[in-house]
Amino acid sequence: MAGTVKVDDAAHTASRKFLSIIDGGFQQSISQLSAAGNILSDQSHWDGKHAAEFRSAWSGAQADLNKIKQSLDEFQRKFDAVLKNISQAGGNG
Repeated sequence: MAGTVKVDDAAHTASRKFLSIIDGGFQQSISQLSAAGNILSDQSHWDGKHAAEFRSAWSGAQADLNKIKQSLDEFQRKFDAVLKNISQAGGNG
């Protein structure tokens, strides 16, 4: 016996917005942040006491950003399946 599926227009809209944020702006922002951090951590661009403090903190932040990006990539693949199921369910809410 199949369960009842409820999907309304708000769910459709939210799911598309969710995917749009992950796929577009958010992933791009992470990439841009990483690129800027890499330039700032390069001694040929910035050096001195504060630059050294930044480089020390950046290595951990860079690793965290990479983990976030990988998690988002994995979540996006899973969410694609959810979005497909929502679209197939239609608007029977």
